Amino acid sequence: MFLHYSGHGGQQRDTNGDEASGQDDTLIPCDFQSAGQIIDDELYSLLVQQLPKGCRLWVLLDCCHSGTALDLPYKVQISDDGKSVKCSSIPRKGGIAGQPSEAEVIMISGCKDEQTSADVQAGSMGVLKAAGAMTTAFRHCITPTISVHDLLYSMRAFLKQNSFEQVPQMSSENFVQLESSFVTYAARTP
Repeated sequence: MFLHYSGHGGQQRDTNGDEASGQDDTLIPCDFQSAGQIIDDELYSLLVQQLPKGCRLWVLLDCCHSGTALDLPYKVQISDDGKSVKCSSIPRKGGIAGQPSEAEVIMISGCKDEQTSADVQAGSMGVLKAAGAMTTAFRHCITPTISVHDLLYSMRAFLKQNSFEQVPQMSSENFVQLESSFVTYAARTP
């Protein structure tokens, strides 16, 4: 499955103590004034937690404050020169009840939690219509064979080359096979 959201994101006070920053990342839907914002704990519960083993979900969240918007426990960290990369586990706190999903879930976010995501104007950077900068970087960099690591690094380089300050992030439900193809991704079995 593939989920792409390009819209407004925000933050609001964390009410269950699971965020080190004290802020939940949120998506801001068109009916937020009556229905509220959708917090990261709800996104994880609704989109990830119930997925069965063998299911794959790729998520692109091109919005502000989206770095950890699905509360996934593994974070990909790449050095500025792209030569050093690692996937680290971040222990879960009390906000996620129940067992984690056994599905393969990878999320690429538009920026770090403390950053905003920019837009690309129609007619610039090869786009005919206005679009999110991270979405434009993804469309520019994705190929059938690009590895998970190279995709994230290439997207960051593309944005930096085009004078955007936002830094896309990658997180996952399980350990990420960084050398695997993003498009035909398959986690190795232990």
